[in-house]
Amino acid sequence: MAKQTSEDIRRLRMLIEYFKSLKECVIIGGNDSQGVNTTSFLKKGLLDYLADALTCDDLDPVVINAFSLLLNKTEHLNYLLMRDLTVEQIKQSQVNSAVSALRKVMRDVGVPQFIGNAANLYGIAYRIEPGDNKIKIGSTLRDAKEPIFIYSCGANDAMRLLCANPFGIKADYKHRNDRPNFNYTLDKARDPLTLGNVIGNIERNFDTILGINPNTDVYSLGLYVPKSLQKSDDADKDMDIFREFILKYNDELRALCERYGITYVDTERFGNDTSENNFHISSAGHDILANHILALIYENKFGDSIPKLAVPRVEIPGGGIRGIVDDISNDVCIAKKTMQYSFGYEQQVYAGVADEHQREKQAYRKILD
Repeated sequence: MAKQTSEDIRRLRMLIEYFKSLKECVIIGGNDSQGVNTTSFLKKGLLDYLADALTCDDLDPVVINAFSLLLNKTEHLNYLLMRDLTVEQIKQSQVNSAVSALRKVMRDVGVPQFIGNAANLYGIAYRIEPGDNKIKIGSTLRDAKEPIFIYSCGANDAMRLLCANPFGIKADYKHRNDRPNFNYTLDKARDPLTLGNVIGNIERNFDTILGINPNTDVYSLGLYVPKSLQKSDDADKDMDIFREFILKYNDELRALCERYGITYVDTERFGNDTSENNFHISSAGHDILANHILALIYENKFGDSIPKLAVPRVEIPGGGIRGIVDDISNDVCIAKKTMQYSFGYEQQVYAGVADEHQREKQAYRKILD
């Protein structure tokens, strides 16, 4: 854990006593990969630090890590919760997701895709433990007294709508005369409907989470401007639109959190602990962020917390992996239909979306095979 002050230690002791009085501590995280450590899967991530801080002889937190490298859009979180996947199934999907994501990277850079199979090593990080097949994410959220939900969604929704790869946006700009995607991305970033769609998707997640359990304390991670986009000279002035999009995203997310009584987590304060080109917090940043979130949890438990918005109750239909495969099959059909009625570069965009949904579907189908 990051270096703690005497005040940090005092607050942590009070939190431990609080959860001991509840006789449980449930921590769920999902599902954008901002919440996992993508620099080294052998190092601790945000949820590990939170759980370790709250663990003692009389308190053993239940942790469900649903962060993913592929299955990381807002719809996937709803699928996970409503289809009530087990922790074992989630871990299997995370490994399959990592393999699929790395195989695509290999394909994009022009090397044999099978090299991406090396991501099967993620099985070390997502090792299946005894009892994982009995813990279900939706049911656990529903039955917990005061669950903690670390919410990291929206960034990948935005990237999909912008048709932008955060790893390559500057290169796309430099080659904008040869790559039609940059101007497409620029137009999408300027269109207020793009951000509106992303925030609307996040709102549906909030409705689902609080609809399943209105006592859930949700901590929603904002975005930060990657270092590669923090400065630009006059020649790069068109890049300003992306910084502005991120700042507007945070403003809209913060306002949505206030309306729902959800705690907004400002990740801009960890700017020195972020990756150079993308929205992932570094290894050191996960530790610092965990300490900050613990302080926010303390404020919610012992300070003046914001009343949560009352939302309609949500029942969990279940359906497991087969149900999610059906959900994503529908997404594939929608993307293909949209592609048929599109033209030019936009048609390529929706072809890519359909391909991505196919890979998502395959990641879950492998669990059934």
